[in-house]
Amino acid sequence: MPELPINPETGEPEEAEAPNEYECENALNDAALMEACGVGLSRTDMYGVMMVCKQLGEDPKLGVATVRFFGKVLGVYADYYVFETTLREQAEEEEEKLGPNDVPSEKSGAGANGYTYFVCNQLGGALFRLPLVKPSHIKAARQVKKFVSGKLEAQLARIAASTVLCPAGYFTANEEGGLDKAEDFTPPAPTDLGTTAAWAHRYPHLKKQGRTTVFTKEAAEGEEAPEPTEEESEQGPEPLSTLDKDAEVEGGEAWTPLFSSTNSGVKNQVAGVRSNLWQGAAAVASGAAFTNVYVGWGVKTERFLPLPPPPVAQEYDQALVESNELPQKPEPVKEEEEPKEEE
Repeated sequence: MPELPINPETGEPEEAEAPNEYECENALNDAALMEACGVGLSRTDMYGVMMVCKQLGEDPKLGVATVRFFGKVLGVYADYYVFETTLREQAEEEEEKLGPNDVPSEKSGAGANGYTYFVCNQLGGALFRLPLVKPSHIKAARQVKKFVSGKLEAQLARIAASTVLCPAGYFTANEEGGLDKAEDFTPPAPTDLGTTAAWAHRYPHLKKQGRTTVFTKEAAEGEEAPEPTEEESEQGPEPLSTLDKDAEVEGGEAWTPLFSSTNSGVKNQVAGVRSNLWQGAAAVASGAAFTNVYVGWGVKTERFLPLPPPPVAQEYDQALVESNELPQKPEPVKEEEEPKEEE
């Protein structure tokens, strides 16, 4: 039996807290699905992922309700294994200091902050909880194109909103904005799982404002409401929109089909799609079982357009003339001529 923790004040052993109860996807089954289509991590790594999920889920201090392996983000100085969780109780948030033109963040457990992410640099190593993502961070991340060096929360929110999928018809949207599992879902045929119409976006769309829901400033008392800006008037796609409505990526398809075998007669065929917008993101399924994973550099496929330089400074607008107010330039000192020697 494991030794009980010792109370540092009394020196007596303390009763250990009971493990937390949580829900988790079957990491080894997911590994088999991903391996069949040549995506994700190896089975050895996925066994380590399963142990980290167990460590996260059973920790009574964290109070995790669900845990899912999000993927692996490759970084410049270190790689990051990312775990996506929901918490039973949301932590108290500090009051956010906002400027007159700032957009407030979405609350923990909602919208872009609907999930809490934990990362570690190696499986079995120390886990770190990422902070909540702010709209200003997401807007800044859209203007930066560089490899990851530490800040992950904004890129994870962008990747999740674009690439976390579910089979079309697996969920239905409820009135509260959440998802309910459909009772009459019929798994599509393996040949259909390689088409964009068979998959839907599971997470809400991340709008230009950096939120999943548009924030509109309230007019002061006695004043008329200002006209909504372009960001405030954005509608966005409907919940659970299918992939065939996604925009093209650099003139090509946004998703590439994946099949475990080109022989349609193979039993237990695994099929799915791979993102061309966020390369390294994939979703695969076999029957009613499906999984998502991202293994990549955290860089979006798009042309890099650097920000323009600041405006050129104004030229000097006055004539360059000699001023009479300045002291006159002193006359040069004449060198004394040496006396000539008499012959």
